[in-house]
Amino acid sequence: MLRRPSRVVVFLVLFAHASILAPPAQAHNEPIHQAMTDYAYEVLLAGALYSTGSLARGAADVEDRLRRLAIANPAMNGFYADMAKALPTLRQLKSGLVGEFNLLGLPKECSPFGPFQGQPADWQLPPGQPLEATEMGSLRFPVKVTFGRGAAFCGIDEDWQPSGALATVNVPVNGHRDHTGVALGYHSAGPDFRLHDWRMRSTTLETLQDPFVAGSIGAGVSALVFALCAIACGIMPVLCPACPAIAAGAGGIVIDEIMSLDASEFEHSDFVGMGHHVDVKPSPPFTSLFDDRRGKFAPEAGPTGVPDTLELMTFVLFDLLGWHVNFAASDGAKNYEIILFPGGSGGIGADEHRNSINRGASDWEPETAIHNQFTPVDNLARFGWKRFTADDEAIEAAEQLGFSLHALGDASSPMHTVGTAGHGHRPYEDSVDMKYHELVGSESQSQSLATISVVMARAFVWRQAILAWRAQTGHAKDVPLRDLVTQLAVLTRQKAQANPAVWSSAASLAYFFGSENAAKGAYETPAMTALQRDTIVEAIALKLAFLVSTAEVIQ
Repeated sequence: MLRRPSRVVVFLVLFAHASILAPPAQAHNEPIHQAMTDYAYEVLLAGALYSTGSLARGAADVEDRLRRLAIANPAMNGFYADMAKALPTLRQLKSGLVGEFNLLGLPKECSPFGPFQGQPADWQLPPGQPLEATEMGSLRFPVKVTFGRGAAFCGIDEDWQPSGALATVNVPVNGHRDHTGVALGYHSAGPDFRLHDWRMRSTTLETLQDPFVAGSIGAGVSALVFALCAIACGIMPVLCPACPAIAAGAGGIVIDEIMSLDASEFEHSDFVGMGHHVDVKPSPPFTSLFDDRRGKFAPEAGPTGVPDTLELMTFVLFDLLGWHVNFAASDGAKNYEIILFPGGSGGIGADEHRNSINRGASDWEPETAIHNQFTPVDNLARFGWKRFTADDEAIEAAEQLGFSLHALGDASSPMHTVGTAGHGHRPYEDSVDMKYHELVGSESQSQSLATISVVMARAFVWRQAILAWRAQTGHAKDVPLRDLVTQLAVLTRQKAQANPAVWSSAASLAYFFGSENAAKGAYETPAMTALQRDTIVEAIALKLAFLVSTAEVIQ
């Protein structure tokens, strides 16, 4: 026999489900994904122009830095030459920018009079040429990360410019700068907006929607309201005739609310992030059942495999609401299970990496989702790469490339490398967002030049690793993406372990239940800033090496 849930549970369920139906238009750190990818491209542009002797006169400082790197390591000249070969290939990719436009052909929410020296705020394309089919190198304006993604903002980013000294490299030609990097960055943020990747069904709500249970709840609410109304009636007799109608109406409203919710397909930006981790804690005992490295596994979340208070609260929420993965409605459960041949399920795939072990609905759905091992983010990278290489000339090609770039960005966040939603996750990433330009030295010429040098030197190391893998395996037209994401995550975790203050459970609690500013303040120390700079620069360097190698695959 079905039991009638308590009124407290009913209202908690309704409140939680109502809030989940209105997810934020933007998730957590999409601007950083865009900025990191753009930075990698701008440095690639510098190396390409240096190699061909095409740097602008104002870029003498950048030219001097690149020359010094080549003097110290002559092999850098070959790397610069590879960048020069990659540049036109990347520029020729179609923008893939599919947004919403008003009747004037302007991005929705744009004024017809734009910010660019009085020019109209449209994309200034030739007649009949769609924006999504325009080559990225031909884009006259930079795109905002929110373009076409439900946010009420103009699609053109009037505040964008290359970071620091890179502005002397990417100078206007034919009236505009090269916006390939910012467009690639737009797509690298895309996976955070894929709400359909992980959809949940609520067994709790399904129970509440049983006609007998819903009717019992409605009757209970009516009785409670009638009792309260009777008390008020004693004080104000004029209310007495209205009490029965008020009580019946209250019960009806609660029943309507319960029955109006779709219990089978809840989606939210926080669900999306559950597939964006790769847990690289030492193994054993932290083992994976389905991949060489597992994704998020909340029961063993955190740097030592012990969930913190915020994570435990998430357990309670998922179990209370009965949130289970809806396998049929969740794209991520199928897309990010990577099984390449000839290895098949669980074997070594064509990229010399262990494949996923196949899972179906009977594996994903029995337990509430918080108890599942989610797919690792290196699989997300390979998913996009497979699609990109299958048709690099498609309008969607840059969007598919964004999956790989996004995964590399996630691997630079310490919390993504130990599978935790707590331990300071949100305040750490918000802190990076706030001081990104400080981390890459955008406001200081000397610091900007130093960052460019470090990015280029580290990118060379990653590039050599990719070339060595190709030589060893014979896969000249491939990139070992699953390995690269995992290797970057391992580096990130090791650097974080040397700064244990990064794992701040107190900051997570303060962020959600106290002061966000105070929570972010935990990451404003010199040691934390140094860690953030180190991990961000490493990821940018790998993205640069990846972009050069990508161009070779499709040339």
